This record gives sequence, structure tokens and C-alpha cells, in this order.
Amino acid sequence: MKQITIEAINDVLKGTIVGSTTTKITAPEQLEVAKETEISFIGNKKYEKFWATSKACAAVVNEDISIEPGENRAFIKVKNADLAMSQVLSIFAPPPPVFKSDIHPTATIDDTAQIGDGAKIGANCYVGPNVVIGENTILYPNVTVLDECTIGKNTTIWSGAVVRERCHIGNDCIIHPNATIGADGFGFSDTRAAARRFFKIDGPSIVVRVLEQLVARGEMDPSVPQQAIDKYRLHDVNAGTSGSTGGEN
Repeated sequence: MKQITIEAINDVLKGTIVGSTTTKITAPEQLEVAKETEISFIGNKKYEKFWATSKACAAVVNEDISIEPGENRAFIKVKNADLAMSQVLSIFAPPPPVFKSDIHPTATIDDTAQIGDGAKIGANCYVGPNVVIGENTILYPNVTVLDECTIGKNTTIWSGAVVRERCHIGNDCIIHPNATIGADGFGFSDTRAAARRFFKIDGPSIVVRVLEQLVARGEMDPSVPQQAIDKYRLHDVNAGTSGSTGGEN
């Protein structure tokens, strides 16, 4: 279990410490259920009232929070407590799974595939013909990468993901478990644009996915993805604009 001082946490957040606590912090937690060794956050003045009954020894708070932390308790005041709390989560995040070997003996890798230095490929992965995988990229167990795909450097693909044939993934990407990248579209539409919209792989759909990830990390207002969905009519396959009729482009 990690035990971190509030000063060490603030070295990352670059905020202002108000109050003082000698308690070593062991984890982040919601305000209402936090324990004496845990840190929480107050991102809105309407939640100030919960601090008095919370057991948390510290909290990351917005600069406009007016209450005092109390005895042996402390605040770290920042401009955006939601965003700062995502940094706190990173501080306490457990280390990623460890590979005992770079390429697991049960992985199936075509002879024509190119694997970059430092790349790691887990158990039961499949890497097809003419695939290129960049340096330090990680494929966790049961990932499938089909023919002629390229995957950039420092990318992580989590278990169960499938990368369809001839897809291209850039550097420093994260593909979450059981995601499917790419699609053929046969039987679902008569245009490439409609197919991409159906599978949510056209430009606006990908933008919305990124917005949703930013919300999950506390870096964006939760209402923004829905605004984009409404603006681009993401639930209407006929509103797709990526590609041309017949799939020529």
C-alpha cells in the first residue's frame, strides 16, 4: 500500500496547501465514504457541507472553496479540482501487469509481421501477415491484429481487442478491452459514410469517443459529449459524411 505525504501530492498538482496534516495518505476516495488516511475532493461549493462529517484527512478543492480544513486536515487548492483529482488517481494507480517474456510462447505471429524493439505480445495473441507493430507497444493476452495493419510506437492494446485488416493505429494510443477497430460494413448500408456511421468509426464518432474519455478522466464537462452527439446526429446513419457512395474513397 502506498503512503504519500500531502506535500508529495502537491509537488504533482502545483496547488496551494491550506492547513496541515501529518497523516500519510493511502488512497483517493469519495468524500462521504473516505477514511482517515484517504484524500478526497470538493469541486463545487455546494459540497462544502459534507466536509464536516467526512473522515478524509485531506481534499483537493477549487480555489473558491471558503471553508477551513480543520485540525490535522489539509486542502490543496487548485483551479480545477476535477482535473487535479485525475492526477491524484494516477499517483495511486497500481503498476501495469508484468510480462515475463516479450513474446509469450502461445502467441501466433505470422512470419511476415514486423515487431519493433521492446514490443510485448501476450498469451494467445494473433498477429497476421504483413502487420507492423512499433517499438514498446504492448498487446495484452487475446488480442487479434489482422492482415496488413500498422500499429505505432508506445501503444497499449488491452485484452480481447480486435484490430481488423488494413487498419492503422498511431503512436501513444490506448485501445480498451474487447474493442473492435475497423469494420467491413457489408449488409448494413449502401454507402461507405453510412457504414462508418453505423459502426461509429467515422470522424465525428471518434471525436465523441475521445470526449467521453476526457470526461472519464475528469478533464471535461460531462455535458460536452452529448452536445457533440446531437450536433453531428450520431444516431442517424444517413447523417454520416466520411467516405463517398460505393466506398471509392
